[in-house]
Amino acid sequence: MGGRIPALQNYSNIKIYIWCFIIQFREKYCPKLYFSNLFTKKNMIYHRGLRFEDEICVANSDDVFEVVNYSEIYDEKYKHCTQASHCLIYQRCNYPIMKVYNPRAKILMQVRFDGHLGFPGGIIDPGESPEEALLRELTEELDIPSTIVFDADDRLFIHYNKTKSLILHFFVKEVSSELFRTIELRSTKSLEYGNEVLGVLRVPLYTMCDGYRGFPAFLQNKFIGNSKQQLIESLKLLNIMTSDEIEKAKNAKPPYGPSSMKMDLLAENNYAKKHENDTFS
Repeated sequence: MGGRIPALQNYSNIKIYIWCFIIQFREKYCPKLYFSNLFTKKNMIYHRGLRFEDEICVANSDDVFEVVNYSEIYDEKYKHCTQASHCLIYQRCNYPIMKVYNPRAKILMQVRFDGHLGFPGGIIDPGESPEEALLRELTEELDIPSTIVFDADDRLFIHYNKTKSLILHFFVKEVSSELFRTIELRSTKSLEYGNEVLGVLRVPLYTMCDGYRGFPAFLQNKFIGNSKQQLIESLKLLNIMTSDEIEKAKNAKPPYGPSSMKMDLLAENNYAKKHENDTFS
């Protein structure tokens, strides 16, 4: 029995290599057939997105995604596109981080199984609306409370990727501080926790005294698809950050060293003394 295990492992690896080759071949030479067949497979229940969403969502740069109007997605041009829905859940707040830094808002993102960061959501199944698909995905990934619903007014924008024949619906939902915390806690009991989703996180929307740590450093992470573009555009449209602030964060360089740490400690002490009697929400 013991001698058979390496052989079985090698056989399993060979099957994986063959499957990956088939996916890459069909995606490159038969894109419409590839996407339409995968989109209508019936045997993909909870993990229907994992076999192909990651291939179609990863792009080399943000500029391959263009904004389209909702009325346009029914045009012949988009007939064979795979469609997906994702969501930014947020709560505006000004309670200081480390007693110094104004977070502006709490924004929920996920650490995915592949090591990338992204927003909760997934592929729209046949017969589903973008809103229905989003609610189903958030139930699987976050165990989201039944009190949360989505409608067309929650849609912030739609992006189209010509190379991948992909339509991405992006929604935003503002919630209370209590509900935001509830969503974070419930996520650890969701169907996909520890499998497709490895955890949730809050985006640090502040820049520390060295001009790099905080939001600029966060932007250096690896994001799935155009989720970085979705985050940045949402911050602008929701008036959480200005275009100038975002550009400054994108161009920041890491000046690590003892001097920057001293600046942060000094800033913390000064802020704490100045605002020790303030109240925050």
